[in-house]
Amino acid sequence: MPYQTEWVKPDLVVAYRGVRVYHTYRYDDYNDSPRLFWFTLDPQCGEEACACQGAACQNVFDVRSLPEYAEGPVEGADSVRRAVRAFIDRHQGDLGQLRAWIRASQP
Repeated sequence: MPYQTEWVKPDLVVAYRGVRVYHTYRYDDYNDSPRLFWFTLDPQCGEEACACQGAACQNVFDVRSLPEYAEGPVEGADSVRRAVRAFIDRHQGDLGQLRAWIRASQP
């Protein structure tokens, strides 16, 4: 039986200082629950697929790796949003700087 897969834009988590941060999904399946700690700066980049050119994705990150996350209370979605906004503030909303930090933080 044939089937068709349709791309769906991930849910927006934070829109702040011109930067948009989206949920990622297990196996990039929108019907699965969004990840609790993994996010992306580009809706085309997720766990399985990535629009980046190069070895590692420069858009997907684990919020727990942010110093801003470790500094505040770590309970619930509000603390995640606060940490992401603080991360954006630290880099003055500059996508290039945000992506450079993500690349540098990868193993």
